[in-house]
Amino acid sequence: MKNLAIFTLAICAMFFTLTEAKDLSIKIPAAKIDEFIAQNPNLPDFDKSCLMNGEFKVGIQAITLKFMFGEPRKVTRIKQPWAMQEEWFYKLDGNLYFTIENDGVVGIEERKR
Repeated sequence: MKNLAIFTLAICAMFFTLTEAKDLSIKIPAAKIDEFIAQNPNLPDFDKSCLMNGEFKVGIQAITLKFMFGEPRKVTRIKQPWAMQEEWFYKLDGNLYFTIENDGVVGIEERKR
C-alpha cells in the first residue's frame, strides 16, 4: 500500500509540474528541421509541431530531443517498478533534466544546482 501511494504521488507530481511547454533557447534553421523530418518519415505530428513552434514538451520522441540539443552531457539509468528509464542532463540556460521512457520524453525538470 505504501509503495502504491509513493508511485501515485510521483506520477501526479510529474504530471502537474512537468507538462508545460518550454521555449527553445536555440533556434534551429528551417532547412535543418525539414531535413530531419525528411530523414524520419514516421516522426509523430506532435514532434513536428514542437519543432516548428520552437518548443519542447513532454511527449516528444528521444530522437527529436537529440536533434534539438545533441547528445546529453550525462545519462543516468533509473530502474522503476514499471519500466527502465533514463535521465538525460543538458546544460542550456539552466540545468534541464529529461526523463526518457520507451524512447519518449515523459518528464522535464529544470533544477538549480
